[in-house]
Amino acid sequence: MQTGNAVTTDRRHRRRAGVAPALLLHAGMLDGEFLLWAEASRPAERNAGSFASRRDLERAVTPFLETGGMRPAGSIVAWLPAVGGAVAPSPLLAQEEAAANPDGLTPCAIDAIAIDVRSSIGLVQACRAGGVLSEGVLVGNDLAFWWRAVRFAATLVASQLYVPSLVVDARRETQQYRAAWRPRIGPVQRADFAAIAAAMPGACRSLARPGQPPPSAPPGEILRWFVDGSVDELVRSAATGAAARSAARSASARIAASDDASIGDRWLRALCDADAALGSAGADAAAFASAVAAWVRDATREDDAEHRLCLRLEEPDVDGGPWHVRYLLQAHGDPSLLVDIDTAWQNARLRRAFLDAIGKAARLLP
Repeated sequence: MQTGNAVTTDRRHRRRAGVAPALLLHAGMLDGEFLLWAEASRPAERNAGSFASRRDLERAVTPFLETGGMRPAGSIVAWLPAVGGAVAPSPLLAQEEAAANPDGLTPCAIDAIAIDVRSSIGLVQACRAGGVLSEGVLVGNDLAFWWRAVRFAATLVASQLYVPSLVVDARRETQQYRAAWRPRIGPVQRADFAAIAAAMPGACRSLARPGQPPPSAPPGEILRWFVDGSVDELVRSAATGAAARSAARSASARIAASDDASIGDRWLRALCDADAALGSAGADAAAFASAVAAWVRDATREDDAEHRLCLRLEEPDVDGGPWHVRYLLQAHGDPSLLVDIDTAWQNARLRRAFLDAIGKAARLLP
């Protein structure tokens, strides 16, 4: 893969030779789905924007996707920069400098493919450096941008900042539920999230359905769609790929798979399975979803306190000795800062923080 100055030199060489790259890949979110499309340019089409067919698009990205990881996205419109109502091609594809700056947006019908979450993470990783993805295929800055979102999601997962949830599956015609892992974006992570959202290229949120006005969803909402899906996929793939999981879950899986399994059993199984759907959940699904939502709200409620409760399991000092659970206070701003309870009890502020943390833990785990 070419990067940096090598890519710039290659582009200049292509322009001088009168040969433009074949495809420039773009990616954006629409209705919670990751959609891929591309601009196309040919030597005979100087400064005339055109778009790749679905067949050409699939051929360009198939080597970088999971099997079965894409499908046609249906009718899609991209609202793109225009000069005098005519779409302006991206500078990377224009063979000459643009005659004027864009003066507005114009809707363009495009062929797009929907990429599932697992494949989108792999594709974004391959495109993280921008530049050239393969011969004749360039990576747009909007596609390369999503690597920042993937890294942010991976950081949340590595820090165990996620909670189990139960959500309505918007992809179904009838109301059905699916298990999902949702990120916990606290005060410490919000600044990073806001910075990533502020850096989002406009093309990431340029997509709409025919007949709809230009997209108006803020960057933070678009980013949250992607981060939610990425966190769920990263946690779920770790659970389904762990060798020890099958032995640990075999008994519970048999119970959950039975016809008379409760909604709770189905939910626990779906959290660890590749298939997140609960299937025929029954009439108690809505009530259970409300109970889960209330639990998540309590679990993710951010207090004004600077600390949270941390439980540390300590091994015995000698063989056959007792195990100990150590109660500690952990700073929100610096997880490496731990205060033992004996020390905290000598300070009125820390003692109050400890009692508040214990009270919250008792509500979550009665």
